[in-house]
Amino acid sequence: MNNDNNLNKGGFIMTLFHILKIKIPEKLDRNGFRVPLLASFTGIKRISLVALSHNSLSPALTIYEDSFKYKVFKETVVPYSEIYEVDILDTVGTKNIEIVFKHSFFTFSGNLFHKDNLLEVLKFFKRKNVNLSSSANRYLSRN
Repeated sequence: MNNDNNLNKGGFIMTLFHILKIKIPEKLDRNGFRVPLLASFTGIKRISLVALSHNSLSPALTIYEDSFKYKVFKETVVPYSEIYEVDILDTVGTKNIEIVFKHSFFTFSGNLFHKDNLLEVLKFFKRKNVNLSSSANRYLSRN
């Protein structure tokens, strides 16, 4: 299939995210691992479909051995011990991971776009003994 046809059907960004399938290493170096995001969101705990803010120009999620860094508007570093739960939102064109914090009313969500990337990130959080929601656990077991 011609690359021009792929670009015309899904656009450059869509084509790029089909290519950017990630594989998170078992052991991360001190620079961590940057997870590609299509967009990032700040939400309200227990209201996952409502975003207070979003970033589609420079979203960021970098995972480290003992913490992660995310960006909607400003970069924030959070240790894994401060995560209450990791949930998912899986719809057409959206493969979101939602991180619910223990001591905050706000959440962080990132659109990973590709189901394989969502699976990789869920497996990583599970290896870090982070609590996964029932829907995240079901998603892991189905895929």
